[in-house]
Amino acid sequence: MDASSSVLGVDFGGTICEDHDRSELLGGYSQIRAKMGAFIAIREFVDLLNGRVCIISKCSEKSEALIMHWLRYFGFFRATHMSEKNVFFCRERGDKAGICRKVGVTTFVDNRLEVLSHMAGIVPVRYLICPDEAEVQRFASALGGVRRVQSWHEIMNMEL
Repeated sequence: MDASSSVLGVDFGGTICEDHDRSELLGGYSQIRAKMGAFIAIREFVDLLNGRVCIISKCSEKSEALIMHWLRYFGFFRATHMSEKNVFFCRERGDKAGICRKVGVTTFVDNRLEVLSHMAGIVPVRYLICPDEAEVQRFASALGGVRRVQSWHEIMNMEL
């Protein structure tokens, strides 16, 4: 895929930040750390793709503000050069696919195979990063066309 027309979409929980449940985010967002290499990789993609990188996160309405606060607290936008206007939220995991279609996402990174399963036929390149093995077993039929990776470093060396 030509990088000049690529758009990268990235999940938040378990992909940009270490996995968390919503109660932990509600109680102590500053305790949740960034995923190793995420900021560096995203900055490289923002530069390579002329800013065509977005976050698409499934969360509650209340969590939207907390996620934005986390991103600002840890200097995500400053470190990655990504625009805050490129952050999108939805209420259901399957809704991420519709946002991808609307924004023209060509590559997506998520830690949930269920989410990537909804993007089949919409997003050509899908990366499953550090997944939960039990969740992978539940959605194993969706593994076709999904590339499993263990780190952002791995993604940086692969095709968009």
